[in-house]
Amino acid sequence: MRSQLTRRVFRGLLSNEGLILPCQNRAPASLALRRRRNALPAVSYASRRSLFGFSRKPPRQPKAPDLEPGMKKMAEFSLMTKIHARTANKDDMLKAFNEFFKHKVDTERAVNNIEAGHALRTLKYLVSCGLGDGHLKDFMTALKALTIIPKDETNDFLELARLLFLEIKKLSELSGSNENAPSYERFYKDTEWGWEISRG
Repeated sequence: MRSQLTRRVFRGLLSNEGLILPCQNRAPASLALRRRRNALPAVSYASRRSLFGFSRKPPRQPKAPDLEPGMKKMAEFSLMTKIHARTANKDDMLKAFNEFFKHKVDTERAVNNIEAGHALRTLKYLVSCGLGDGHLKDFMTALKALTIIPKDETNDFLELARLLFLEIKKLSELSGSNENAPSYERFYKDTEWGWEISRG
């Protein structure tokens, strides 16, 4: 009997339960202790899931394409023109126009046909507002940017180049000096698309 009791005590100690006596009053406490032990892994599991949930990286969002300086303003103006919205500010549009073409000249990157379309609408608006010969240098910079031929369609590109060419000639005449116009005319006639600009 003593050896049996000793074995029960050792088993209880090894299982971290101590001595469990066959008493009805101790049964609920023993049962509750076992239930609590069984419940611990579930609580720990829920905590781990919550922790991992918070540490998850948010899904990647598509990055908006980077626009050239001044292009955002001209693209917005194109949209406003299509929906017949309020007219833009002349000075703001002239600044955006000059920033865009100066950047193109500095980086030696071609003006694609979509960009040329937005710039063409901006140029038509600026011409309608009336520009003096003080903007001749700005238009010459823009025309210089168009010497690099884009690889896509060139319908708006050529129309923009043609309008710039005509405005440079007109502003040169207004200033009383035609020294710029002939040099540009000869230059563009020597290019592969210059004949399309100068005709008509």
